[in-house]
Amino acid sequence: MVTRHLVQHDYLPIVVTRDDRNDYIDALEAADDGDLNPLVKFASRLHRRSTLQAIST
Repeated sequence: MVTRHLVQHDYLPIVVTRDDRNDYIDALEAADDGDLNPLVKFASRLHRRSTLQAIST
């Protein structure tokens, strides 16, 4: 859902890899408990990674 929103607004997509799985689930669980900060930080970190990969190719 987040990736689709990013692409629709001309941002690079983010990709959650297997290595990100535990952090992703932890962030989702925190969001379910009402704390969106870990999910925002997680998505921001992945978006930064995608951006850096795009400009380094």
